[in-house]
Amino acid sequence: MGNDTATLRALCGELNNPILTGAVVEPDSSPPSKDTAAALDQSFTQAAEAQAAIMAATGASPVERRAVVQTIPTAPKPYDAGAPFKMSRPSRLFFTGAPRSGKSWLAAQLGARTMELDDPIRAMTASAFGDCKNDDYVVFANQVFAWGEGIVSSKFPLTAPRMHFVEYMRETPNLERFGTADFWVTRLIARVTAFQKDFPGEMVVVTDVGSVSQYRALREAGFLAFHVQCNNVTRSGRGGNAVVPSLVTGIEQDITKKISQQPRGPKLWCVWNDPHYAAPSSRFISIEEFLKGVSK
Repeated sequence: MGNDTATLRALCGELNNPILTGAVVEPDSSPPSKDTAAALDQSFTQAAEAQAAIMAATGASPVERRAVVQTIPTAPKPYDAGAPFKMSRPSRLFFTGAPRSGKSWLAAQLGARTMELDDPIRAMTASAFGDCKNDDYVVFANQVFAWGEGIVSSKFPLTAPRMHFVEYMRETPNLERFGTADFWVTRLIARVTAFQKDFPGEMVVVTDVGSVSQYRALREAGFLAFHVQCNNVTRSGRGGNAVVPSLVTGIEQDITKKISQQPRGPKLWCVWNDPHYAAPSSRFISIEEFLKGVSK
């Protein structure tokens, strides 16, 4: 619990900035001033260094710690708080949010192609086992995902079957990096790029982002990020449970903090996806605003 708390604090420090929950902007807006950009870069770097220090305290290797200490592209320029939500139709989006918050449904309303981190694992499962129960798939997928990322823990130890699986995967073209950090998000970006080369103009949405490193990689690959949220009663009715990724917890704490500090500020990068309960703040983007604002 101590490590979880420390990690959450680091996430909150890193995510408490406009790149996640700032105002929506036109893609061709002028960049922020040099002073603003420098301040944002400094805040990202400080947060990353703090997370690296936590990783050091919990036994992470020097290579893992060095990978964490990096900056993220600066936040876009905020638009007028009184302006309606509108932006040029993006080609790449990803949604963060708790399970059953409505991310997949929202992607479908956009008419977008949904592509996920675990798509290759689902295809592999179907090829090897055919139809299987979702609970069985989750156990298998978690293991393959961990092996692909090179995660070693008491839950995912080094074993002879793992060694053979990793070597087998590395013999497949384009999978030579299987077993290294950020393997799955790197492959996802490559798949999206190939798809949009064949189908230019098609929008792609990713809905299963669950870590800061995945968030960072997608942002650097040109994806725009929106958080999707609903009332917990509604989420529970949709089949959601209390297990929420620390990334989501950090984002929603940051949203709450921003609203409390500036109740009538500009819109946040957050879509309120709940037909039964009103949004807790006018700073949320409604479903109608979002779908109408992302122009075709």
